[in-house]
Amino acid sequence: MPDPDPKKITELEDRLDSLVRTQIDFQKEVLRIRSELAGLKRWGSNPPPASAAPDRSVTGGGDENVRPPRSVVSENETTTGPPPRTNTEQPPSYRPPVRPVEKPAQNFGRTESVRDTPSKRDPVSQFCSKYTESARADLEKFIGENLISKIGILVLIIGVGIGVKYSIDNNLISPLTRVALAYVFAFGLIGLAIKLKAKYHNFSAALISGGMAMMYFVTYFAYSAYGLIGQGPAFGLMIMLTLLTVAAALVYDRQVIAHIGLVGAYAVPFLLSSNSGNYLALFVYMAIVNAGILAVSIKKYWRPIFYTASAFTWLIFLGWFAGRYSPNEHFGLALVFLGIFFAIFLATGFVQAILHSKRDNSELLISSLVTIGIFYAFSLGISATDLTSPQFWTFFVYLAGWTTALLAFVNLGLPAAVSANYRRPVFYVAAGFTWIIYLAWFVSDYSPGTFFALALTFLGVFAAVFLAVVIYIFRDSDSDDIEPLIAALVTVGLFFAFCFAISHSGLGPLQLWTFFTYLTIATLAVLLVALQFFGKFLIYLAFASAWAIYGAWYGYYYQGGEQFTLAVVFAAAFFTIFYVTVLFYRLVRESFSLIENAGLVLSNSFLFYGFGYSILNGNEATANYLGLYTAGHSAMHLGVAHFVNKLRSSAVDVVQVLTILTLTFASIAIPVQFDGNQVTMIWSVEGALLFWLGRSRHVRLFEFFSYPVMLLAAGSMFLDWITTFLNRTSYASEFNLQPFANGN
Repeated sequence: MPDPDPKKITELEDRLDSLVRTQIDFQKEVLRIRSELAGLKRWGSNPPPASAAPDRSVTGGGDENVRPPRSVVSENETTTGPPPRTNTEQPPSYRPPVRPVEKPAQNFGRTESVRDTPSKRDPVSQFCSKYTESARADLEKFIGENLISKIGILVLIIGVGIGVKYSIDNNLISPLTRVALAYVFAFGLIGLAIKLKAKYHNFSAALISGGMAMMYFVTYFAYSAYGLIGQGPAFGLMIMLTLLTVAAALVYDRQVIAHIGLVGAYAVPFLLSSNSGNYLALFVYMAIVNAGILAVSIKKYWRPIFYTASAFTWLIFLGWFAGRYSPNEHFGLALVFLGIFFAIFLATGFVQAILHSKRDNSELLISSLVTIGIFYAFSLGISATDLTSPQFWTFFVYLAGWTTALLAFVNLGLPAAVSANYRRPVFYVAAGFTWIIYLAWFVSDYSPGTFFALALTFLGVFAAVFLAVVIYIFRDSDSDDIEPLIAALVTVGLFFAFCFAISHSGLGPLQLWTFFTYLTIATLAVLLVALQFFGKFLIYLAFASAWAIYGAWYGYYYQGGEQFTLAVVFAAAFFTIFYVTVLFYRLVRESFSLIENAGLVLSNSFLFYGFGYSILNGNEATANYLGLYTAGHSAMHLGVAHFVNKLRSSAVDVVQVLTILTLTFASIAIPVQFDGNQVTMIWSVEGALLFWLGRSRHVRLFEFFSYPVMLLAAGSMFLDWITTFLNRTSYASEFNLQPFANGN
């Protein structure tokens, strides 16, 4: 526990003595008024005759035992009831006054009246009275302790300035003498302030504020107006004044002194500037000043100091960036000091939140979010300038590094009680600004010939970082909390959206292989994350997005021949990873329902079959193997159904879905590979066989599936008949077949 401050103890004792003296005077006045009221009520409007015996004290002896007046009665003695009888004979015309009955509501002369009155007042009146008294006391304190002293110091400074101006205009004293006298006067104010500090703390604080302000201006005039001090000594002197001002602010515990030092510190570079363009020195100086001033604001929890320093810093940086920044000369300088200023102000907010956790953290959170927003706004401005390819690589490494460090520090570096308030808001702000910066760059500067690798690299980095943060933040959330799922869906959705845009940017052959390999790996990673943390909705998004990207590329850019292998390989890759994922989710996790499992398996299989059929049919060398390709699908699903049945015999619904696929592709293979009446006969045999198996083995699925196959066979037969009839000729020919047993 720190040692008590003797100065603070003395100040509090003086204030307590003043209040005690005021209370004693107040009590005396109350007793005097009560005494006068009691006397008036005792004697009424008829004063005693002149011959009446004088009042004697009860303990004064003698025969006249007359009750003394109220003025000498003890404070605790009651005054109700008639006065006691006296033994002194009175003249016949005199009658002792009868004391009137007092109404309880008046409570004249009762000691409890002052205490009883407030309890009978309504709450609104009590609140208004209390607020009025507090406001009056605060106003009196402000005028007496603050306003008058500050006005006096301001008048003093103005008077000194007028005197100096008069001496300059009339050439009464030399410039050196003027500066020397001004320094002497400023030091005199500071010395007087130190002497008066013990008894007149507030007035002393005002004096030292004025003295420091005067020394700033005197130093500036000595350098600028008269050239009596060089730039280096003036700079060092003003830094020393800033340190002294900060020290005085700590000693006096006054923010106004720290503000004077802060304003003076930020004014120094501009007051002493020679337009040399040495921005490195300027930003180093600002970083040092910020570190010192914000250390003071942490120690004293002076939020206005934090706001003032932040405003000065960002306004100066903005003015330089808007008017003097050049990407060729200042790119590295801008990134370095943007990061330094961001780290200083953000760390200050976090440290204040840790040290003063019992205070309202909403203000700290808002200021931290504003600081983060300013950092990303300047990052967006830097990325919008005319940067070269190496500079863009540097910038995105910088952006990814700061974003990762920020999110890691908020989630891992802060105490749990503080981190809980910062995690989600900081994540949303950082992720939102990062995606905006990436989008702005992609729209304005991306080209596949220059930035293809950069686009894929940092797209994956940002998506991985944000998805990992979502997993960490919401790892302990309730199962009904939809917020983590929405955050994950948005992150993955943006990733696939940018992948879609990259696939339509006119990629070369090698770039296409790289892109689809990247997309396949990323899709597999998303599916693994979904299986572990987020569930089936993320699988739906990945499924739809991957096939949409592949389908859009195939529809717009696919060229047979050189892209044949690429199209086949990645169509098979997407089909395999989704096929395995869906079956795993149904068999192991048991999260998919029968409808969901059937829908995903069927849609995935038919998408793959459709793309494969189109790819094979468009190539002359493979067009004759479409029937074999279709039958291969049927055989594959049959083998998987057999494996699932052996692995888990209770998964009847999965086996049935795979059996449907087997029969479907077997049925499709018939018209693909055969023609005419061969299709009709095979479908007829298949339909009859399925119906027989369904009825004899009691497998309802086979029986249900036999009906559409029978319809297909009947339709095919009618088509054969129509074709045969339409091929007849009016003359004898080979097309005029006999009506029955003609092969059709």
